[in-house]
Amino acid sequence: LSLLTEAEKIYDQAVTLDKNSNGEVYYQRAQFNLEQNPEKSLQDFEMCVKLGLKRIQLESGDNNVSANSNNLYSPEMPLAIVKSLGFINFMNVQLGSLEQDQEIVTEALKNFDILTKKTNSSDIMLLYGQTLESMNRIDEAHELYTKSLQLEKIKSENSKFPNIYKPNIKPLIRKIFLLISTGKNIVEAVKLLVQSLEIDSTQPDIFEALAMIQLNGKDLNAAISQLEKAIECSRSREEIYNYFCKILSVKAKIDLLKDFGLR
Repeated sequence: LSLLTEAEKIYDQAVTLDKNSNGEVYYQRAQFNLEQNPEKSLQDFEMCVKLGLKRIQLESGDNNVSANSNNLYSPEMPLAIVKSLGFINFMNVQLGSLEQDQEIVTEALKNFDILTKKTNSSDIMLLYGQTLESMNRIDEAHELYTKSLQLEKIKSENSKFPNIYKPNIKPLIRKIFLLISTGKNIVEAVKLLVQSLEIDSTQPDIFEALAMIQLNGKDLNAAISQLEKAIECSRSREEIYNYFCKILSVKAKIDLLKDFGLR
């Protein structure tokens, strides 16, 4: 925890020293605080976009550039700005849903759709897919995950170092979770998990998905083993806490089954 506190201080110092940047430092701090302080993250994402707009206005001489203008989605736009717009839409959908404000949700989804089409970004497609998945729009989410993964593979193949630059497997993992949670095709989910492990075996989500399959098969000890591997790969205290709680839940289930003589 002390290391995380120190990291937070470093991010705050970076923002103080680089207030008039292109927004990259705000985006990085927003990512760091995304789970533990979403309100602060949203403010930083918005500041990242604000600084990005300011930069475009200065470079283009056009003071009328806005968050809804085509200029904002140009290929030259820093990825941090584009991703920040995606996260703002994602968080606004969650906020609108929580407050039952359909107007906020509709506007955020509209902006997401524009952003996806203008940027053709695998990162934005992934985030848009997660947004739709949270709204139980499963088929649309699955389609976006598929497109996102295809773009990731193209980026890897076109890289100067394809053996080093591996595609981001997050879209593939999201597809796996959809297959498992809906119970549509566990066999296909297992095939995709093997594929994920071959690409990048350091993602904790892979082992969580394996644990879910073991739970479905009633192999509780194997599920615990997979969740322990997920902890080893975790990159944040939230992830560690999440997987630790799931392990405790499975262990509690084992004890309950023993109490009833079912194990």
